[in-house]
Amino acid sequence: MKNRVPLTIWSLITCVSVIAVFTRGLTLASRFWLNLVLAPLTIAIVVALIADLDSPSRGFIRLDQRAMQRLKADLAIQSAH
Repeated sequence: MKNRVPLTIWSLITCVSVIAVFTRGLTLASRFWLNLVLAPLTIAIVVALIADLDSPSRGFIRLDQRAMQRLKADLAIQSAH
């Protein structure tokens, strides 16, 4: 929980995403629906993935903490010697 994505990074990701979507929409020569949906959908998926990885105990991607607990126990044993 200590290594969360800072609010400034979330703001930057949001600004870049909005600029990318508007730039893509304004530069399209033809208004085919797939072209209009593909870029925003891709950006939304990437942002959702970042948000899901930012909270490892909730969401679709759940990380098992047993490996970290074993590492902590091993480090405690080594430091005791």
